[in-house]
Amino acid sequence: MEQGRKEKELLFHDEAAAAIDLEGLDVEHALSPVAESDQLVLRIIGSVEGKRILDLGCGAGLYSVFLARRGAKVCAVDLSPKMLELTRQLAERHGLTDKVEVSQMAGERLGFQSSCFDLVWSKAILHHLDVERAIGEIARCLRKGGELVLSEPLGHNPLANLYRYLAATFQRIRTPEESPLTYDTIERFRSLFSRVEKREFILLSSALFAFHYLRALVTSTRLHPQWVNDVRTGKVYPRLMGRMQRWDEAILRRVPALRRYCNWVVVHCVK
Repeated sequence: MEQGRKEKELLFHDEAAAAIDLEGLDVEHALSPVAESDQLVLRIIGSVEGKRILDLGCGAGLYSVFLARRGAKVCAVDLSPKMLELTRQLAERHGLTDKVEVSQMAGERLGFQSSCFDLVWSKAILHHLDVERAIGEIARCLRKGGELVLSEPLGHNPLANLYRYLAATFQRIRTPEESPLTYDTIERFRSLFSRVEKREFILLSSALFAFHYLRALVTSTRLHPQWVNDVRTGKVYPRLMGRMQRWDEAILRRVPALRRYCNWVVVHCVK
């Protein structure tokens, strides 16, 4: 069953790679100035000069090159060979082939020595994996005091989960095996890390996702697998997304119990 899941994920992301235009990748703003979650990630990561970083599930290499441009030595890992080829090409375009090392491997079985990374970064990847096995491998590969930064969908919102079911079952813009993080899953990270912190994002601003999705259905527009990220990062509706995120923060400060129903979470772990 595990092998079958990996084959489905590999095929899905190989197909997604064919639709990516490297010319359209904005490396300078890989972490969006609009998305509050991305800005938090930027603050957590801080200076990466001289650090050895694992970009787990590197995709087309956007974040690998972003980090390498800032002085990091990056190991870019993905299951999809076509995504890895895009990463190679993007690193070459930016003259960073000496700072971006590309490897095909599964997140549940990382072929690296123990305690070899200062930072592991992963964007919307862990929910594609067997989380228990992957998080164990990540912890093994981090040095003492090393950090893990995850930016992931959160799985408690029933409307978001309904979309995930529809998108995987009828539209094939998600894989059925995906499993967003939950509070229980994040809590289990504490057995492997000395510190685990989380912050939730996207509450009322979920309405923008619903609007974009319904508009595509009405107009028979084919959505690509990255459309959710385009909305979340402000690639579409940037001003409205920025305004709604500020409303979200005000509401969540007053009613913390609603954080559970946000659609996105950033998790910061220290070994």
